[in-house]
Order: sequence, then structure tokens, then C-alpha cells
Amino acid sequence: MNDLKSQKTYSIGEASKKCNISTKALRYYDQNGILQPDKVCDNKYRYYSAETLLTIPIVNYYKQMGFTLSEMRGYINGSNLGDMRRLFRKKVAQHTAEKDAWHEKHTSTVDWLELIEEAQTVIENNANQVGVKFKDKATYFYMEQPYKSDPMDAVINIEFTNRVAEVKNAITGPVIIKYPSIKDRMAGTCKTMTMVQKTIWSQPTSSFEFGGCLFLSCYHIGAHENIAETYEKMLGWAKKYDYICDEVCYERYVVDHWTTKNTSEHVAEILIAISK
Repeated sequence: MNDLKSQKTYSIGEASKKCNISTKALRYYDQNGILQPDKVCDNKYRYYSAETLLTIPIVNYYKQMGFTLSEMRGYINGSNLGDMRRLFRKKVAQHTAEKDAWHEKHTSTVDWLELIEEAQTVIENNANQVGVKFKDKATYFYMEQPYKSDPMDAVINIEFTNRVAEVKNAITGPVIIKYPSIKDRMAGTCKTMTMVQKTIWSQPTSSFEFGGCLFLSCYHIGAHENIAETYEKMLGWAKKYDYICDEVCYERYVVDHWTTKNTSEHVAEILIAISK
């Protein structure tokens, strides 16, 4: 470094203004061995050279990348490339893990909010009319299980959630249950079911394709004790307009026991594949 007597120095106040950094931060960096003044006078006044001030943008960039002060110390003034490479690889791995965790949280929260808003709109408008819709084909995680005739146990499905955790994935969006027989579902005599739900991460195994065709659709509002009435309404509508209904049916749970114990606010969309 050049002789300090021959170069301009900046007081801590001047350095603060020049580099848009608080004097408190400069003192903190000094105390932690990150950025030390070139001269400290008897009156404790700190003075920084122009060259030293050029370290501040470097410190700010390290902060932008998420490095802690302890990680910066020892590297801020330069180190060999091998050490720097190991440091940055470690930081990239840390950021990747944090990004994945954030993605899970954000995706789950956004999807759940959309379901709540969908259910509230359905309830406010009493939207329980029968209609026809096309659903795009999508891939889901699935698990075939016995049906225990307990809606809460079926939807908050411990075996299914355990299985998802085993394959290191995470669920999101509505629970969908496939029942093998509309008649058995209406009669309350189903013995089996297939649990279907989207996962946040792609899943090469246990994949189930759903959609890609026309469906008869109707929202059922409230508890499931009288869900057979909604099925009867749908089958009557299909007969009136000469649609052929598939034997299986799907129930897409928009709001259920996952969200509220108030069954009067539960909303399920019944989906039945149809053709002419």
C-alpha cells in the first residue's frame, strides 16, 4: 500500500457518505475484522484510504450472495482459488437447499389459497349446477387402498402421506379420490379407492395420469352424508342429454378436513368421464 501521508484519507463520516454505508456498519466491520481503518488517531477517529474503501463493494457483494461475516473473514482480502472454489461450492449447495425448501412452502401455500378461494366462490354463488368440462391430462402420485367409509380418514390419509415422505416428495393441491364404481359410491358400499394427488417434485414411480377427456362436473357443498343426491342429479342430467358415463368416478376435494372441521363449508367436485 502507498504511504498514507501521500494519499487522501476519509473520516468515518466521509466514508459513510461516499460509500452509502452507515457509520455503525463500518464500526461493526472493524470490530469483526472485515474492514479495518488505515489509521486510528488518539481521539479514536477512524480514517480510511481510497483503496480500503474499494473493499466495501466487495463486502456488499458477499452479503448479496448470502455469506456471513465469519465466512467472509479470511477471504475478503483474497485467498487461493482452491479455497475460494470450495467456499463457493458449499454456498451454492446451501442456496440450492434453501431454494428447494422455499419452493415447497410457496407452492403449497399458493395452491391451498387457490382452493380456499375456489370453495368460497362456490359457496357464495351456490354453484352446484351440473356442467361439462375438459380437463387437461396431468400426472399424479397415487396409492390404491381399502376404503374405510370414513371421509376424514380417507382425505387426511396417513398411509398416503407417509408413502410420499418415503420417496422424499411433498404433496400439494387438492386430494382426489378415484372410486371404482359410481353405484357402490352412491350406495356407500365401496371397498377400495385410489388416492391421487399432485406432488411438488416430479415422480418417476407411482405415477397416475388423470384427465385428457370430457368430464361431467358438479360441486357438492357440505358434508358427504348426502353426496349420493349429487350423483343422482349428475346421472339424471347425463341421461337427459344423452351422455354415456364411465363406471368410475372421481371426487376432487376443494375444501375438506385438511382446512376446516366445519363440514358445512366443505366443497367437493365430482368428476365423471363422459362420451356420446
